[in-house]
Amino acid sequence: MFILLALMVIFISGCVDQKKEITIDEPGNISSYEFDVFLEEWDNNTPVNTTTYYILENKVEVQAVHLVINSSKLEIFPPDSLGGGSEKEPIKNFVLLVEPANETVAGPETFSRLANSINVTYLNYTLTQDVSRGMKVVNLEFEENVTGFIAYTLDAPGTQSFTFMKPDSEFIRVILPEGYVTGNRVFGIARPAPSSTCLL
Repeated sequence: MFILLALMVIFISGCVDQKKEITIDEPGNISSYEFDVFLEEWDNNTPVNTTTYYILENKVEVQAVHLVINSSKLEIFPPDSLGGGSEKEPIKNFVLLVEPANETVAGPETFSRLANSINVTYLNYTLTQDVSRGMKVVNLEFEENVTGFIAYTLDAPGTQSFTFMKPDSEFIRVILPEGYVTGNRVFGIARPAPSSTCLL
């Protein structure tokens, strides 16, 4: 019984101190990202939470753009959760193009307007990193529900494969660099069909 109690104390004390706040000194560069609305995928022009990953040609970074609707929290699983990435800077080039959900109609016009915005949004939020279910996670929390775009850049794990934890999105897209294909029909067929292919 004493050994079990001692193990529980060690386990609990190891989990408590792992949460740390992340400070973003300056907003990211809006022009680094593509804020696509993907209207053709929506039923009856009804928007849905969508996450798009852009694997960059340099193969060392992945951009993520989330289209969020009426949400106050987003969990981000950096690639170092799965064996790569940066401990000091889990996300970079952080861009918010969001509005309070209670003041915004989540429709095509709103997302098109936000996608063409030249100014980032200044809303209060908290960005922390901790361990959840045995994996590193970055938690983004707003004081109120928001609707719009959240974008950031992650370091890629430096392998030939791209692995990610499923975000809380109805649609997930992975945009490959020009000339690259998935190489796996289970993952999906590239659209449009590439004119040529290269192996990573």
